[in-house]
Amino acid sequence: NNLFGGEGVGIIEYEIWIYTREGLLVFHGESMQEKWDGKHQASGTDCKQEAYTYRINYRFASKPEELQTKVGLVMLLR
Repeated sequence: NNLFGGEGVGIIEYEIWIYTREGLLVFHGESMQEKWDGKHQASGTDCKQEAYTYRINYRFASKPEELQTKVGLVMLLR
């Protein structure tokens, strides 16, 4: 895949953060249409091939009072 981000139906709120192993933010998006392309969002430079931590917060329309969170790793390969 060339892009990384969330997918879903019935989601009314969505936010994603991607961090390096050192905890530096490389990407932040506020909609599911914003996907990470493996570049540092601020500088536009290619990120290193390694594992990155992601955090996604979202809410479903069916349960707007419940904030859901997913945390995991994504491996960047070129």
